[in-house]
Amino acid sequence: MRNKIGTRGLSDASVKAACHGRDMPDASDDDQLWTTNETASYLRRPAGTLRQWRHRGFGPKGFRCGGVVLYRKSEVLRWVAEQEQLEAARTDGDDAA
Repeated sequence: MRNKIGTRGLSDASVKAACHGRDMPDASDDDQLWTTNETASYLRRPAGTLRQWRHRGFGPKGFRCGGVVLYRKSEVLRWVAEQEQLEAARTDGDDAA
């Protein structure tokens, strides 16, 4: 029976290890792979929100590996910075009016 993340009982750690490759050295800090739950926790949003965003083509880019969606930490941080810039541009435009 498949569990909620579709990995047939594999832990998040074992899925991430399989996606990184068993013989690879530890990933750099920015190259870490985060599960949907880890990413949602960082963004302080429910995991379901990330799933909806992904379905709609919004949010940080993730990818499927071993039946689970993973996000690179560097991509999540890049997306957050982009959102900050977009918000700053929007509010700067509001101030000029």
